[in-house]
Amino acid sequence: REIDEVMFHEIFHYIQCNKENNEGGMPNQMGLCKFGSYSIKGLALNEAAIQLIISMVFDNKQESNQYFGIQIKSIKNKYFPILCALLQQIVYILGHMPLLKSMLENSDDFQIEFEKFAGKNSYNFLLESFDKMMKSRDNIVEKNRIINNKDLDNRKKKIIKKEIEIYVKEIQNHFLAIQKLCYTGYFNPMFKKTRTR
Repeated sequence: REIDEVMFHEIFHYIQCNKENNEGGMPNQMGLCKFGSYSIKGLALNEAAIQLIISMVFDNKQESNQYFGIQIKSIKNKYFPILCALLQQIVYILGHMPLLKSMLENSDDFQIEFEKFAGKNSYNFLLESFDKMMKSRDNIVEKNRIINNKDLDNRKKKIIKKEIEIYVKEIQNHFLAIQKLCYTGYFNPMFKKTRTR
């Protein structure tokens, strides 16, 4: 019988929710996700991080696929392949420990390391981009569900297909912006250290 990864995903949330939370209410932070009075930041990054860690624990193999017009190679997972691929690239640069510590201890280790690597405002950009990509993905799923309605006329289907194209473009733009941030953050300091004889 195959072990259900979803169960481990939810156990991870349970650990995050109960870490240093003896009152039983909602904590201020769950892994990489922070709860403000009227906002939630980092939900998508936290979900992708959990999925990436679980995929690594289950020793899921690398696979190459195309999602939303983007060719990626990442640890195989069903739920957040685009986000996991990006996070996997970041973890390759920063290492696994800051991510694991933040995920298990609700600490800011990953944020601190990412800001050291990519600059002070970079982490907020990362959070917002991940959240926007997840929202766009959810909108695409919902629009595809509507399009599959047999009673929908062709004119409305064309309108919805155009909306889907906009969401796909948003995902592509955010993906490329984060990749650019990572590449420049990684290579620019290395080029400055390069000396010729």
